Amino acid sequence: MRLPDKVILIGMPGSGKTTLGKQIAESLSLPFFDLDSIIESSAGKSIKSIFEDEGEEYFRKVESEAVKKFLSDHSKFIMSSGGGTPCFFDNMDRMVEVATVVFIDVPETTLVDRLHTTNITERPLLSGVGLTEKIKNTLYKRRVFYEKAHFTITGTNISSSEVMRLLEKEA
Repeated sequence: MRLPDKVILIGMPGSGKTTLGKQIAESLSLPFFDLDSIIESSAGKSIKSIFEDEGEEYFRKVESEAVKKFLSDHSKFIMSSGGGTPCFFDNMDRMVEVATVVFIDVPETTLVDRLHTTNITERPLLSGVGLTEKIKNTLYKRRVFYEKAHFTITGTNISSSEVMRLLEKEA
């Protein structure tokens, strides 16, 4: 059984996309890429700085161009997208057309717990007061895009082996 060689993990910040992506990439001997890291490397500054200096609209344009370029330049990969990536321009349509997209669906309470233990100030759309309400509202708005994924895996502690089993079903 052959697993897909182009997989994109989507979901909210704190859902575990990057951690799972690295583990899956290692298991499949595929390169792992984090879209936010690609953007930061290309821009020479952090996502937070891009938001502060240029605004969200500029960032979303840069992000969309990064998605297009990445998908045209790479034939085998595991990638974690930014939390908002699927929700702007035609990013989600482009991703599902080219790769197997998996929505990592983690409960709001788990996201809040995880994000409280990270440096939330590095996440421009979630920093500040009212994290629980921001997570709830953001997830509500994004879910319609996330649900266009080929697969959804739901849980509080999703493992890479669970994602791999899901991908095996598709193969």
